Amino acid sequence: MSRFDVPTREQVPAESQQIFDQIEQKFGTLPNLYAVLGLSPVALQGLLQFQPALEESSLEPREVQALHLATSQENGCDYCLAAHTMLGTMAGLDQATTVAIRRGEVEDPRLRAASDLARDLVRNRGKVSDDVADAFFDAGFDKRQFVDAVALVGAKTISNYMHNAVDFPVDFPEAPALETATR
Repeated sequence: MSRFDVPTREQVPAESQQIFDQIEQKFGTLPNLYAVLGLSPVALQGLLQFQPALEESSLEPREVQALHLATSQENGCDYCLAAHTMLGTMAGLDQATTVAIRRGEVEDPRLRAASDLARDLVRNRGKVSDDVADAFFDAGFDKRQFVDAVALVGAKTISNYMHNAVDFPVDFPEAPALETATR
């Protein structure tokens, strides 16, 4: 059960309503995440500036989505899992690969290294083991991409926490449920 209802346009400050217009123009709809964030124009604007800037990172779109999926899986965020399963397929991942990323069983070395880094960051509160960092660099990533990956995990964690704290309805197609992961 949600902590509170997803606010309507009339229930958020005027500054957020203006931002909603831009979101709706871009996406054709207003996702519940942004509606909830609209209760604070500062939080909404901050996330809308931070996340898209990071989407232009030095990482490939598939790698970005692998980071988002692994972070959201580790943080237990059904909302972001649904959103990034859909966005992952739009970035070229097939459904089986999105599930494999979430399970920690993806075979592609770069996707594996990126998703392992995300998991390690979340599990260890930002600390990364030498083995995971070495595997990331051994997969061909550089220091710039490492910094971008850490920032992407941090930004996604904000969305994960917002959904987990408020528990608003998921307004994307549901991500496939996972059986017990065998990692």
